Amino acid sequence: MILNILLLIINLGSSDVGTKVFPLLKVAPGPRAAAMGESFVGLADDATACYWNPAGLSQLQNLEIFLSHQEWFYGFRDEYASFGIPLGKGALGLGLVYSRTDGVEFWDENNLPGDTFATQAGYFALGYGHQLKDAFFLGGSIKGLYEDLKVVKGTGVCADLGIFAKPAENLNLGLTFQNIGWGMEYDGENIPLPMNMKLGICFQPGNFNLLSDINVPLDNTPYVNLGAEYNFKNYFAFRAGYRTGPTDFSSLGWLNGVSFGCGIVLSRFTIDYAFVPYGRLGNTHRFSLRARIPLPGSGILKLKVIDARTKLPTSADVIFSGLKSDQGKTNARGEIYLRRLNIGWVKFGVSKDNFLPYGDSVYIVGTGEQSVSVELKKLGYGSIWGMFYDAITRKPIRGTVKYQGVVSGTSMVDSLTGTYTLRNLPVGLYVLELNGPTKNYFAQKCSVYLDYDEVVTKDFYLERKKDLPTLPGIYFTTGSAEINDQARYQLDKAGKILLEYPNLVVELAGHCDAKEKPSDLWRISTARAEAVKKYLQEKFRIDPERMVIQGYADTQPFAPSETETGRTLNRWVEFRVLKE
Repeated sequence: MILNILLLIINLGSSDVGTKVFPLLKVAPGPRAAAMGESFVGLADDATACYWNPAGLSQLQNLEIFLSHQEWFYGFRDEYASFGIPLGKGALGLGLVYSRTDGVEFWDENNLPGDTFATQAGYFALGYGHQLKDAFFLGGSIKGLYEDLKVVKGTGVCADLGIFAKPAENLNLGLTFQNIGWGMEYDGENIPLPMNMKLGICFQPGNFNLLSDINVPLDNTPYVNLGAEYNFKNYFAFRAGYRTGPTDFSSLGWLNGVSFGCGIVLSRFTIDYAFVPYGRLGNTHRFSLRARIPLPGSGILKLKVIDARTKLPTSADVIFSGLKSDQGKTNARGEIYLRRLNIGWVKFGVSKDNFLPYGDSVYIVGTGEQSVSVELKKLGYGSIWGMFYDAITRKPIRGTVKYQGVVSGTSMVDSLTGTYTLRNLPVGLYVLELNGPTKNYFAQKCSVYLDYDEVVTKDFYLERKKDLPTLPGIYFTTGSAEINDQARYQLDKAGKILLEYPNLVVELAGHCDAKEKPSDLWRISTARAEAVKKYLQEKFRIDPERMVIQGYADTQPFAPSETETGRTLNRWVEFRVLKE
């Protein structure tokens, strides 16, 4: 259908040159588009979309105010203002254009000169762009026209229709039908307007916008415009373009089609400039100021879902809750949008058959677009295997592996080869706890993420605990708690052990011989423990908190008390390890 319309307009255009009025409709507003060879239908992402492609208005995320001045040759100058505001799933735009030419010579019907005068022309455009789907937009605008040529005045009404689509992540397409109307009325005479069809393409690799507009005017031959824009870190933009029509290159030269310009971003403001030469007619300069004002409740969340394995976009079901409740399915680019958001938290859940579900939340700032990328992992199974080694001998040892995660369990390590295998574990995160063959080995822990069809190899080298030297017993004479020479020798050995193992906490257990004075057994046993503690504290500076005193009298004999040897062995202080 579009091709048929295109062919019809081409056939009409070639034989109808110069028969239309109100040329102000052909003047491209704004230096940004002018610098890019007047190619903008496939981009149309600011408030000037009301002129270029009203469907593009729906891309606006903020309130935009756009003011432009265009300085022409021979006293021509244009002023342009436009406004855009997001509304629902679209945006409303208003454009105002005013053109004035001073010093026009007046000649009466008798061919006599009169005073010079000024001509004026202008129009307003009220447009709306609406998002039908994530990648498809539709828009339209109504224009009211006015022209004052001193000797005659004209008025008219026309409309624009626009389509905007994003068939791929870095590709935009735009189509607009401009100036569809009933012509201009000049003293009762109706003259047709310069209707036009534009097909725009925009390719966006990285920080570039590469554009092309195909123009099919009703009153001229078709022509193509080309443009490019490079955006440097959202601070500076350089633009260039070339127009193959509708001007006469044979008389004005090929440089007539060249244009270029730049833009500077200052926070929420952008200043743009364009230089467009017109050969022997002269050069034109265009300036504009664009302001973007974030509106409360204009936040946008873009959720993109990709396959974690292939890194390609994938279709998935998404449910939103919290600040705003909604649900839907991601498009061909793996994207889904949640629009018109205020400040707050949005929760989302993503699900797809044969994939692990994913859930998360994001804090919405309430203005601008925020992007979240989700990687869905395919359901499946994997395995973990490896070997246990003694860290010193490097020889295989047996042990046990406990695993906790999506599933939990325990596996034994082969006693001959030191190998273990955890098979058919569902994809996910697992915590492994490794224990050696005896308590003399330090246990280990580690985390392993298991992916689809993955075999993870994890070997472990278990270290043995250092063997604790035996603490000597301290012996006393009958009825005494005094440290003798033999006891000092043994206490010096104990003191060095306590220094070597600073985390060691011991109980000093005092004991008595049953033949000692019965009424003093508890006092003597406690006194003996206190004497040992005092000696170690004073000579070796052992922290007293590491030595717990306890007297046991004759309640825990080490040997029978019927013999002298047995009674000697029962008069002692024993070191009992409470904490290593």
